[in-house]
Amino acid sequence: MQFSVYYHSQAQGEYLRQVVVASGIGQVRHFRDLSGLGGENGADVVLVEYQDNNPHLDNVIAQITKQPKSPDIFLFVEEVSPRIIWKALKLGARELFSRTIPAEDFQAALTRVELRHARLGALVPDTATWLGLPGWGTGREVCCSL
Repeated sequence: MQFSVYYHSQAQGEYLRQVVVASGIGQVRHFRDLSGLGGENGADVVLVEYQDNNPHLDNVIAQITKQPKSPDIFLFVEEVSPRIIWKALKLGARELFSRTIPAEDFQAALTRVELRHARLGALVPDTATWLGLPGWGTGREVCCSL
């Protein structure tokens, strides 16, 4: 599974890189500060050290999640609050982590990504067209972790 890791502070970026590598199935494809966060980059997951006070970051994340076949967005924050949870949901993030990421929680998130990708790959195109919702099938396939 390919990751793009974007960070605000180098220390947090290194921590996030270590979390991905320690998973055993994640590989860091891109590793950049937040100024390098852009659109399509070929990763399966974009892991972002999220800053609540950065409207440009919100816009970039929203644009990524609107793309067809967009990567899953994982947000990493210093502290979780109701406001952060609400923003993560609105932005379309699939996972929200804070401070120390337990290995088992990260593994579970990766399993959800794999299952979601497998289901979306197995959808019958006519079903999604009929429903008018890209990526949606009969309803049994739909899953999100937030």
